[in-house]
Amino acid sequence: MRLVIALSVAGVLAVFLLYVSIAGGRTPQLKPSHGSVPDLFKVGRHIVVDGRYRNGVFVAKRDTLVTKCPSKYTPKRT
Repeated sequence: MRLVIALSVAGVLAVFLLYVSIAGGRTPQLKPSHGSVPDLFKVGRHIVVDGRYRNGVFVAKRDTLVTKCPSKYTPKRT
């Protein structure tokens, strides 16, 4: 009886780990679909923004948008 319980728990853990490794570690990627795009974000330039999905809609965190070379777009130290 203990063997059956131990194997059941191990099976559930294995399924959970498989799910987390496949679906949980993925980074969602979205592409804008309309409007004009500033030169800083022209085609081929990579950007990153942090946020979360809320009720099926991506909501970005304020001040987290970063382009490929973030040091180029930060204010110079005086």
